[in-house]
Amino acid sequence: PFLLILDANAENVIATIPENTVDTTVADLAFTPDGKKLIYAIYPTKFAVWDIASNQMEATLWEEENSAPGIAVSPDGRWIALKTTDRVNIWDVANGKIVTEIPAFVRPQFSADSQKVLVRDDKQFIVYQTGTWTELLRFGMPCDCIYAVSPNLSLLATSERAPAEKAPIVIWDTSSGVQVQSLQPDNGFTTFLAFTPDGQMLWRASDRG
Repeated sequence: PFLLILDANAENVIATIPENTVDTTVADLAFTPDGKKLIYAIYPTKFAVWDIASNQMEATLWEEENSAPGIAVSPDGRWIALKTTDRVNIWDVANGKIVTEIPAFVRPQFSADSQKVLVRDDKQFIVYQTGTWTELLRFGMPCDCIYAVSPNLSLLATSERAPAEKAPIVIWDTSSGVQVQSLQPDNGFTTFLAFTPDGQMLWRASDRG
């Protein structure tokens, strides 16, 4: 139940978020790109911003029901995406308000240039232009898979879930839906996939360590 902020160099606790009660469930955390603020989700009713310098809560972004909440912050710090129930609410940092709602079931992902945001709605991904929030692209999820999307949202990597031993990692072009590569991992099943921030490398974790 504890939500603490630590100085990683000094190994000291520098803040204790007030919502530290026995029945508190901290569901997600995200720092702003400048590291000055922490956005946190308390299940099942709250998203808030903690200001590091003043050591106090700056604002409550959402105070209604949420389910499997998730947080994403655009790399330019302009937008905060809050996955609440079956939708994502976009918080405009400059104006201090929610500017749009987008249907979604999992945590969204901003592109590296902050110009686009990707959400997953049922068995498909949808990419929106930030600012106008108009749809740019949609592509299907080819399987119930472990997946990762590249930082520029151009590639989708998938691998079948356990107990699929040695299942290939398939790379898809999101604009065309065409398979562009298939990678054959070693023993074990894939438990996690992630692209590096520059999009040049794909990491895989397996149950074999």
